Amino acid sequence: MPMHKDKKEAPPLPLEKVSELLAGMKFGTLELTVHDGRVVQIERRERVRISA
Repeated sequence: MPMHKDKKEAPPLPLEKVSELLAGMKFGTLELTVHDGRVVQIERRERVRISA
């Protein structure tokens, strides 16, 4: 009986995640936090504009 190790899904690459978060966003900010040259956190703040 072969032994199978639990496979964890690989985290998305930072550029792939940035592209995903930008999709459909009209107004807002995307903030990257970098430690030791690596993106460790991405924050998305989206604004909703309401017409007068």
